Amino acid sequence: LLLLLAAAGAGIYYAVVYMGIQIPYVSEYLKPKPKETAGISSLTTMDINSKFIENSQSGRLFVITGKVRNGYGMRRNTIRLQGKLFTKGKVLVKTEFSYAGVQINDQELATLSIAEIKQALNAASPPLDATGSVGPGQNLPFMVVFSDLPAAEQLDEFAVELVSSLPGQ
Repeated sequence: LLLLLAAAGAGIYYAVVYMGIQIPYVSEYLKPKPKETAGISSLTTMDINSKFIENSQSGRLFVITGKVRNGYGMRRNTIRLQGKLFTKGKVLVKTEFSYAGVQINDQELATLSIAEIKQALNAASPPLDATGSVGPGQNLPFMVVFSDLPAAEQLDEFAVELVSSLPGQ
């Protein structure tokens, strides 16, 4: 009887761990889901676009815009993103951070100093501020701005990654 129980236990363990079969209660015990600490597992980026803008003080800027969609069942605040620029051969040359909910229009991008632009994009909205908060199933715009760019023929691609977010009220 003990041998039969051991074989059944081994079979269940093999089915859950190696074959990926979900068995209620047993699967959660044998293969628990990792705890999320950054608050980004149910956030997605969408409608991502890019453009170049000539700035009167800093020269050419590369601007990435898009939206973050909240897939959580509650509000999310202080959503932080990281933009990356790559040259040919997938070499990372620039990294910039910003918070979702902050938008700067093209006229301001063309006239403000790069320090003012970065300060605006890296200022986290207060958690109760509506501009930095997104409800369940809703979208929040974002913008990442790069300056001091390598030559245009050197640039190959860009990426935007979600870094963190906080639960909202």
